[in-house]
Amino acid sequence: MLPRIHPMRLRLVREPFDHPDYIFELKHDGFRAIAYLQNGESKLVSCNQRNLEFEALKRSLAKLPVKNAIIDGEIICVDAKGVSQFNQLLSRKGEPVFYAFDLLRRRSAEMTQ
Repeated sequence: MLPRIHPMRLRLVREPFDHPDYIFELKHDGFRAIAYLQNGESKLVSCNQRNLEFEALKRSLAKLPVKNAIIDGEIICVDAKGVSQFNQLLSRKGEPVFYAFDLLRRRSAEMTQ
């Protein structure tokens, strides 16, 4: 059984800053999600611990060559210029992709012994 992960919440700041202890990520318009991969199956869970039903995306993630993994990321739809389009995601008209931020846990298929 993989542990439950609660993604870090965004923090509002008044002004931009730069600091060597921080790495900044591009903010996309999508659904923040944790991908749980286990024994050829996958599950996508929201920040509020709700299951996200993106079946084609879950099937694609389940094919990754790992036995168990937990990946922090965001589900987005992108246009031809690579810009995230939230309305396409919300209306389920675009093709969702999982934009991975962090690999939180991994156990490869070769490490099963």
